[in-house]
Amino acid sequence: MRALRLIAPTLAAIVMAGCDGCAERAPGSSGSAAAGTAPAPPRLEDRVLLSFFDELSTCDVEHRGHLIDLGGPADALRVDAPLEPSSATELEGSSFRAVGTQDLRIRFVLAEPQRLFVAARLAPRSARSVTMLLDGMSVGAARFKRGDQAIRIVEGRVSAQPFDAGEHEVTLRFSGPRGADVRALVDWVRVGFPDELKETYGAPVLADVTAPAAALGKTPQRAFSLRMPSVVRCGARVAPRTALRTSGGLLGAGEGEAEIVARVEGEAPVSLQRVSVKGGDSASWTSLEIPLEPFANKTVFFEFAARAGTHTSRILFGEPALVSSTVEPAGVPPSQVVVLVVLSGVDVDELPGYADRPTPGLDNLRRLSERATVFRAHRAATTRPTGSVATLLTALPADSLTLAHLGGPLPDRAPTLAERATQRNALTAFYTGVPHSFAPFALQRGFISFTASSPVEGDGKLPIFEAAKWLTQSLGQARDRSHLLVVHARGGHPPWVIDTQQLDLMPPDNYTGDVSPRRAAQQLAAIRKKKRFSELAPTAQTRLGALHHAALADQDRAIGDVLKAVADANLDDKVLLVVTADVASGLSRLFDETPPLEETRLRLPLYVVFPGGAHAQTEVRAVTDALDVAATLHRALGVELPKGAPGRDLAAVAQGLPLAGRALSLAVANDAHLVRMEDYALSPTGKLCDVRADPTCLYDQRAVFPLTAQLLVRLRAQAVARQPAPFERQNAQIDDATLSALRVWGAME
Repeated sequence: MRALRLIAPTLAAIVMAGCDGCAERAPGSSGSAAAGTAPAPPRLEDRVLLSFFDELSTCDVEHRGHLIDLGGPADALRVDAPLEPSSATELEGSSFRAVGTQDLRIRFVLAEPQRLFVAARLAPRSARSVTMLLDGMSVGAARFKRGDQAIRIVEGRVSAQPFDAGEHEVTLRFSGPRGADVRALVDWVRVGFPDELKETYGAPVLADVTAPAAALGKTPQRAFSLRMPSVVRCGARVAPRTALRTSGGLLGAGEGEAEIVARVEGEAPVSLQRVSVKGGDSASWTSLEIPLEPFANKTVFFEFAARAGTHTSRILFGEPALVSSTVEPAGVPPSQVVVLVVLSGVDVDELPGYADRPTPGLDNLRRLSERATVFRAHRAATTRPTGSVATLLTALPADSLTLAHLGGPLPDRAPTLAERATQRNALTAFYTGVPHSFAPFALQRGFISFTASSPVEGDGKLPIFEAAKWLTQSLGQARDRSHLLVVHARGGHPPWVIDTQQLDLMPPDNYTGDVSPRRAAQQLAAIRKKKRFSELAPTAQTRLGALHHAALADQDRAIGDVLKAVADANLDDKVLLVVTADVASGLSRLFDETPPLEETRLRLPLYVVFPGGAHAQTEVRAVTDALDVAATLHRALGVELPKGAPGRDLAAVAQGLPLAGRALSLAVANDAHLVRMEDYALSPTGKLCDVRADPTCLYDQRAVFPLTAQLLVRLRAQAVARQPAPFERQNAQIDDATLSALRVWGAME
């Protein structure tokens, strides 16, 4: 995060054009400096950012090899084609998964070169045999007698040569009759490392690796409980001012050695701590706290290793976690006025604060970008416009709202910010000029006032101008009440309303092409499947660019009216203003509102003016999304978030202090998910993008960062599984007026 704060600008300062030398008031700047100084917030010395014990499902567990516990809830999601939760079954006290496909493929990562073999605990059903493969090469097979469904362990031969470090694939290939529902029940799959140990192998399933109350010296702790030799490898992005904290110990008799190693892909592993531990009656915990400043802003894989011990003892790592001794981040304070402007038809790269070139005609957005908090890595939570706005209004993912597909309305039972704010006596209004948020899609539920301006009308009436008038009037009549204003603005999206005189002055001179301002959306929709913007005739590109820019300039003037309405109310310390977009759908993409789910198609603008100018003139480079915006809006109005809502407070993010949990952003379209964790994004097809180094995501970095790819696979599965349960899907009843608006918008043929 690059801090640029020089002053704390007010909204009044933002709307003052050409007044760079004017005196500006810092919030709360009455009286002496000493009198206005707030007491420093208390330091919290033991704030846990991430508990590896709680997140074991995202870690690798190695004991004499890799184990994939398909009976556990986490490892079943690591399979390339995830197994359904309903396929879990109990058999002789163990959890198995029903496999109905011919091939069960599982990816795993070797940290070091190894010779390997494959073993599996399973019970055949319709399968006649199973073949075990590593990277497509057979390493063993087993046949089953007809009707034999007994549980057994099948094991292949050890590979003649070691496999290189990196990502590999193990496959169980079942043969048998076609169309069978269940080929086999599988408990676990082991990719084994050959060794000289004589002890019988004990699969380190979840219940075996964790000790919820391991007591040493009469002090119980939740702990990893590891046989020798074992490693638990957990990945996380390390924030500045973070430490790794755990306690080492030995359960059982004798002595042992525990080690913690930090592994960053592309760098040599670093031993952080190696300690000797003693068991027996006098056993006690050895506290370990390791500063991680050398690893700040890196994705690090921490290895908790049992290096030595007896075959009956266990090495313990108690409460392993990332901790921070910084103060608790402060969220957005309560706000009396909350304004959300959602633009349509914009590319982030053409807007002030994001563009690498001047942006003439967008003076209000330019002033806003210079004085507000600008979130540079903001992204959409879905590529569906209705789902995007619905997420902003509910703080729930598009998946849970059943709006990751096109055509549905907001479910009847989904709680909305407007409903809860209205119940708290707030005045609420929703203005839209975008057909995707018209009445049939039910996004207006809970708002006292709702106004939709159809593009069919062609009168040039912009709802954002009307919204500014409502705000001025409402604040004048009920200054002491809370206000929520939401505007879904047309942005630069066609159709465009341009008077004849202005059109004649637009470039190129003497234009005779087919581009029509009123029909542009339909024209572009017709050619969208065949052409890109760069493939259009140069004269058409020039005319479309001029029309698009004129529309954005109109929107900019309207945003200026909203800013002025708020500034005139003189409520700077009580206003939260957010300007963002629904989906990345600008002219360069021919206003495609159903784009592929790719990282380059998710980037959105986000400008925030916090109450009192907090975090003003700051660029935030942490990844954020619509769920974070929604959570911030709810907290600003004092409205309780829905259960399970995953969003973070943007004010806390802007503060730059380490936050609890992983900074994970999940985007969805249809049934596909793309996950982003700061520098890295994993596509639905498994392509890994190093976003900072390769913003266009041209190159698949999965072979370079295999541990990161595997971590994101697990985090994606975990995030999807943790989402609030979906509401019942409904079908929108599209009336004739909305249908006409969608056609003029270019959204329907």
